[in-house]
Amino acid sequence: MQSSADEISNGVQNLRANLRELAYIVGYIASDLMSYKLRSIVRELIELGDTVKAVKVQGKIKLTKMMQFANCAIKQNCSMEII
Repeated sequence: MQSSADEISNGVQNLRANLRELAYIVGYIASDLMSYKLRSIVRELIELGDTVKAVKVQGKIKLTKMMQFANCAIKQNCSMEII
């Protein structure tokens, strides 16, 4: 499951890299099936008792999201307060 989550996370990160506005990034995260699959993997890992891997996947998701917001905010010269 960890390798699947890594592959999905990399794919999501590549797709998000093309988004240029914060609203689009937030909408993408909320509605994308691959993002949903990552959250589903986290839930499965927790149910299986593998919280270490679940936390690792959650951390990667959060880091990717924050990096996308930061890059977008820098390009648009806007505030990061929504994070």
